Amino acid sequence: MAERPPAGGGVRILSVEDDALNRALLRATLARARDPRLARAQLIEAPSVADARRELAAAAFDLVLLDRRLPDGDGLLLATELRARAVGGRPRVVALTADTVAETREAAMRAGCDDMLPKPYVPQLLLDLLSGLLDEAAISRQPPDAGRRRSAG
Repeated sequence: MAERPPAGGGVRILSVEDDALNRALLRATLARARDPRLARAQLIEAPSVADARRELAAAAFDLVLLDRRLPDGDGLLLATELRARAVGGRPRVVALTADTVAETREAAMRAGCDDMLPKPYVPQLLLDLLSGLLDEAAISRQPPDAGRRRSAG
């Protein structure tokens, strides 16, 4: 498990991935992101479902990136658990899996993933997807009248 970065706000990402090379690729991809939210994100790594559950119980995350095949179970089970959380308190979830058949995408969406990318992925596609999900999350947290000018009556 990766060392926990210092607290200080910003975007928090949980990567649930058992393969060390895939974790290294994600770290390198985020470090090169043009979106400063991603380039400065706090990345926590969990190599198993059990480790991910511990991390999710200990802290809130903005994004969760899930591998499907983990040593102790199917990563989509975590997506189902996260979907059960209140909509406003749920992180955005992306399945990153080498299992690319159409049924896997459908299963990921049913489980509660916001999207899925096949591995190996194009790093810029992942960064664009994550930036978009962060934008959507920010919009959904705004009060209904945010950004509207109140008219003087």
